[in-house]
Amino acid sequence: MVVATRDDALFIENAHQLVGRRLGAVRGYAVTELFRQRYPAIELVELTSLAEGIDKVHRGELFGLVDTVVAALGQAIARQGYKDVRISGQLDLQLHLAIGVRKDAPQLRDILDRAVAELGPREGPRLYNKWVAVSYRSGVRPVVVLCTALVGVLVTGVFVYRNRRLRQLNLQLVQAHFLLEEKSRELERLSVTDRLTGLYNRLKIEETFDYEWRREKRYQQPLSLILLDLDHFKRVNDTYGHQQGDRVLCAVAAVLRGRARESDLVGRWGGEEYMIICPGTSLDEARFLALSLCRAIAGLDLAPLPPQTASFGVATVHPGDEQGEVFRRADRALYRAKEHGRNCVVAEYE
Repeated sequence: MVVATRDDALFIENAHQLVGRRLGAVRGYAVTELFRQRYPAIELVELTSLAEGIDKVHRGELFGLVDTVVAALGQAIARQGYKDVRISGQLDLQLHLAIGVRKDAPQLRDILDRAVAELGPREGPRLYNKWVAVSYRSGVRPVVVLCTALVGVLVTGVFVYRNRRLRQLNLQLVQAHFLLEEKSRELERLSVTDRLTGLYNRLKIEETFDYEWRREKRYQQPLSLILLDLDHFKRVNDTYGHQQGDRVLCAVAAVLRGRARESDLVGRWGGEEYMIICPGTSLDEARFLALSLCRAIAGLDLAPLPPQTASFGVATVHPGDEQGEVFRRADRALYRAKEHGRNCVVAEYE
């Protein structure tokens, strides 16, 4: 049995790590009832599908999702498209096999049921003794019995050792697979991160906006942009040097990261320009956030540098917009903010 969690959870090595957590399992699966019986201290929520469980893990409503088939769970995660959900461990719980028949073949089930019902109280032990039990014949020499027993113990020991070794190798393989996934995610993070500020880069901003723009068209939810540019930043580089200029860029990035909401995406658009994507946010709400950021940047203590300011342009997506139109409106609003004296916020309608 494997467990899928968010990628910020630790590797799951045993069930003790899950006590007190909320896990999900698909209703009607055999694993659901067996899990509840085996681990009564773990809260289990029944779900209608793997997709529902993955979505709840992504949103933080469940700590994890359990299933028995690694491939099926992995494919379901890939179909959902959530990059923050992964298979993060396995539990030592096995399912015993049973005979099942198709629903459209009830005759076969009836035949099997009658065959089992016709077994009398003596028939079961007789069959067991015929095929399973070991009988001893008189006259067998004790040394032969002893040697046979020793061989049996040796074979059993070899089998147990090999089985344990295979389990260790399998665990190492799973851990190596998870480590490879971690490295892959780290490489992906680096490819979309600005090295200086630690914010997302332009590539990630464009990818995220494309995703949020499609969601806005589908669900009719507001989507706004905040574009800001540091005022007279070239003077900082020319007067104090690029090292101090980098210090200003990182300080502003920290302000944006700390004051933006969890649902917002903050990135470095280029040079001294930054962009914030605000899903589910109206134009007025985005303008209010921009005003707060504008005041926070102006209040930064960057001694020995003089106070720094920024100009903001705010725009929102309208019905019928093409993707590039909202970027152009935000850029024009930023240009008007520069014309109005800088250190201010201008929305697209102003």
